[in-house]
Order: sequence, then structure tokens, then C-alpha cells
Amino acid sequence: MLVNYLNLLINIIYPPKCIVCKSDCMDANILCSECFIKISFITRPYCKKCGNSLKKMFGGCSELNCIYDKHTYSQVISVFEYNDFSKKIITSFKFNDNFRLLKLFKSWLSYIISNVDYSDITYIIPVPLHKTKLKIRGFNQSLILAKIASRILGINYKNNILVKIKNTENQSDLNKSLREKNLKEAFSVNLKYKKLIEDKKVLLIDDIITTGSTANECSKTLLNNGAKEVRVISLAKR
Repeated sequence: MLVNYLNLLINIIYPPKCIVCKSDCMDANILCSECFIKISFITRPYCKKCGNSLKKMFGGCSELNCIYDKHTYSQVISVFEYNDFSKKIITSFKFNDNFRLLKLFKSWLSYIISNVDYSDITYIIPVPLHKTKLKIRGFNQSLILAKIASRILGINYKNNILVKIKNTENQSDLNKSLREKNLKEAFSVNLKYKKLIEDKKVLLIDDIITTGSTANECSKTLLNNGAKEVRVISLAKR
């Protein structure tokens, strides 16, 4: 009781700030109401193949890359659309080390995960960073998200199975065809742990899905090394 009163007093003297715009808000480490409504959450039902919401679609998904492209992963779900505002959130997390966002990410991931059956998944695997970029950034954002998903689902994450062996160009600067070329043979499975995924269903975690090139290449690598099925979760999707 005393702790609650003290927290209330602190909040009155030092009002919590929105983690994006820094304006006053109701609680620490959350978004203010104005920022929250700018997030375009991907609502159910959504296309199991590309992850887009089907609420405004009739007769199935209308995305051309979903209709004509062959994805190597079997399913993808994402929390919100990647737009100018959500880009600020992702950038703040990836490049400004804003780990206060993790409270929100955990809440949002818990919600979308609770609506999907992952009981047959054996391991959660993060999209890896090349060792050079990992050294520069200091952390792998996908690994952090994989740890959160692991705690929510009670499924072990494995950070040593899938590795990035090619230091690729920044994907955001490339179109779809160049992204695919850029990522060709960029990933590999650590032979020491290959048996762990043989004939197993795994869950791949990434922060953003744009064209799906990264998720495709990672999934292809896992499937070519014995995995039975790859499903994908991301925070954002373009």
C-alpha cells in the first residue's frame, strides 16, 4: 500500500513521459493516447501466408506478392503495419537502444501469440545478425524478441542454430529483386546443432517483414537442413 502511494506521489511530481513524443502520459514506459492511435495494428482475420489483415478484403488476400510468390515459410503473423510512425518505434529500439519499449512489445506479442496454436513448435529461432553488425550494434533485436516469445510460449529459443555468414548490404536501401540477390546464401545452419531441427517445426522471429526476402532465405536454409516447417512472427510488416 505504501509503495503504491509513493509511486502515485512520484508520478504527480514527475509525470511519466511517452516513450516516443515525450509528452505526459498515464504510466511510465508506454505511449501517450495520441501516439497509440497512430499505430496501425494488424487485426484478425489475417492471411496465413503473408500476414495481411483480411477484414477489408473479400475472397482472400489481394496482395500480388502473396498471390504469385512462393514463400518458403508456411505462416506469418505481425503486430502492426510498418509506416512512418511505427518506423520511429522500431528505429528507437534498434538504433537508440530504447529497451523501455520491451514492456509494450511483450504485451503486443502476448496478444497475437495467444490467438495461434504453437504447441507443435520445438524451437524459437531469431533471425541472426552478421558478427560485424552485431559488434557495431551491440545486440540482436530479433534475439531479444525471441527471448520474449520464449517466455510467453514456454518454448526454448536457440540462438546458435541459424547463423549469418555473409555481411550483406542494408536491405532497406534495396528493391525486392536486389534484396533477394543480396541475401542469397547469406545464412547457414551450424552443423553442430543441425540434428536439433531435423524433422522439427520451428518459429522464426524477426523485427520487420517488408518483402519477406529475409524470412524466405532463413526459412529456406532451415528447411534445406532438415526442418519440417518454418512459421514466422514479426513486430512490424510493410
